Amino acid sequence: MKRALDWTDPHEALSWLSDLRERIKDLHAAAEDATDPPAARALGRAEARRLVTEAKDSLDELIAIALRGLPGGGEPGDGEPGDGNGEDGSAPGALH
Repeated sequence: MKRALDWTDPHEALSWLSDLRERIKDLHAAAEDATDPPAARALGRAEARRLVTEAKDSLDELIAIALRGLPGGGEPGDGEPGDGNGEDGSAPGALH
């Protein structure tokens, strides 16, 4: 069974928010590096893309965990791939 966030447990919710914050920081750092002038970049384009994709996938999973903890299990549009809420589980028209 896939994990669901227990919204009634403050410690679990705080841990989830901490994980969310860390993934956002990871995404931001990779995006900042990718948009620096080429001579100032620490990462190559391929590594930056890999890190951005990894952070996006982690964020998708964190959102799915949170949604599964809501009444009804977060369906429909729980962020899972193929759920019909967007080609990859994101909102229709979302930037990728």
